[in-house]
Amino acid sequence: MKRHETIWQHELRRAAKRKSARAVRLAAAIKARKRGRIRPSLDSPKAMKRFEKYHTKEAS
Repeated sequence: MKRHETIWQHELRRAAKRKSARAVRLAAAIKARKRGRIRPSLDSPKAMKRFEKYHTKEAS
């Protein structure tokens, strides 16, 4: 791992070397999520449930 690169950059570089499109996308997604660029997609019911679990305040 290069001295100045962050973990996700390292992952991205390794993934690109292996030409694994999935790994590259995964690393890019992780990066974007950390930067807050990706809002969770709420199209699937499972995703919706997970979103509610973590992002809505329980009405007490």
